[in-house]
Amino acid sequence: MITATQLRNAMGLQTNESILKFLDNLPNSEDLSYKRGRSQVLEPEFFQQYLKSSRKNPIKNVHNKIVSIANNKGGVGKTSTTALVAYKASGMGYKTIVIDSDPQGNLTNYLLGEEYEAEYSLYDVFKGYCTVKEALVKVSNNLYIIPSTLDNEFISEAVSAVALPKMLKSNIVGELDADLFLIDTNPSLSDMNLAIHSIADMILTIVNNDSSSVKGLKHVLSKLEQLGYEGSIKAVFNKIDGRENLAQVTERITPLIEKFNFSICSKYMRIDNEIKNAQMNINGAMGVMDMSSKCQTDSLSITLDVLNDLSRQSEVLQ
Repeated sequence: MITATQLRNAMGLQTNESILKFLDNLPNSEDLSYKRGRSQVLEPEFFQQYLKSSRKNPIKNVHNKIVSIANNKGGVGKTSTTALVAYKASGMGYKTIVIDSDPQGNLTNYLLGEEYEAEYSLYDVFKGYCTVKEALVKVSNNLYIIPSTLDNEFISEAVSAVALPKMLKSNIVGELDADLFLIDTNPSLSDMNLAIHSIADMILTIVNNDSSSVKGLKHVLSKLEQLGYEGSIKAVFNKIDGRENLAQVTERITPLIEKFNFSICSKYMRIDNEIKNAQMNINGAMGVMDMSSKCQTDSLSITLDVLNDLSRQSEVLQ
């Protein structure tokens, strides 16, 4: 769920007035929002119309877009960020499919719970043990996941490195229909991960403000340059002290910005214990967080930024 106030803060608006005025002018507006305490909660059906008409970064068209989540350093928050962006995009009415390619299955745990035992994974699809639609599991309205199992460790034995990109594009994404595909990868530059990155419209690389995390980012950027990657690359800073401004946070990667062609998300994820509390919930509670927590607004801002960039890609192609 997303409130009018969260949307205002995420879009950088001064007040809720433009959002609520737009809502009032819509037919059946009472079906597009409801009150929860003092907050006006906006239903998914509202967002498609509002974001298309908004003067502030309108999002006109996002469909069948692939975003790969990457960093060559573990523990930066790739998986939690993926889960939060997935919840926000689906909460705005965008059909979102997340793919957990990491054999550890942390994304699967975050969305479905630690007790969930997946019947199928990417490995099973590649081996022909099931169809991709049979592997798909519904998490909530507009949100689905292809969960992970330890068998994903052996994907390279099921399909060759050369065939992987085409197989991912045709046998996985090509067989499904969604507005947004989010693919979480483990912190390596394996053949599987490089195949995923190669088919992505955007690579979202999560980075912390420390030297090892920045080094991991550099490894990813260098490899993508070698591969001739032509999609967009966006860096998102995570686990940041909210007292720092964006210029202070991004100072470490200024040399990388000058060397490689990539952008930085205009917002960052602040340190928030709410994420840690959700990760500890064995029932997959990443989507059930305090609506007033920092991670709610931060992840919404990042999601809007990502969707806006993907929307611009679509406009260029048309």
